[in-house]
Amino acid sequence: MGDPETFQAFLKRQEAAEAAMVEGDVEPRLALWSRRDPVSLLGAWGPNKTGWPELERTFRWVADRLGSAERRDFHFDVAVAHVSADGQMAYSIGFERFDE
Repeated sequence: MGDPETFQAFLKRQEAAEAAMVEGDVEPRLALWSRRDPVSLLGAWGPNKTGWPELERTFRWVADRLGSAERRDFHFDVAVAHVSADGQMAYSIGFERFDE
């Protein structure tokens, strides 16, 4: 993921995964995340978790909650995105915005 084009393609997949999540479909998000430690989540609703089993459980919980309500005008805005020079670590910080 070290080259900029690959990382930009990943960010587009992330945007699509976040839109699916709002509709209750967790699978695209699960496909994007590493299963290897260290993996962590600093969640907007407070669930700060580490380790794949905890993250998967949290993502399924969030998708269930989001999918049970009607959403309009969804936007996912990436504020910061970075990939390390060796391509071994990447992160993004974004904001999900929608009307209920």
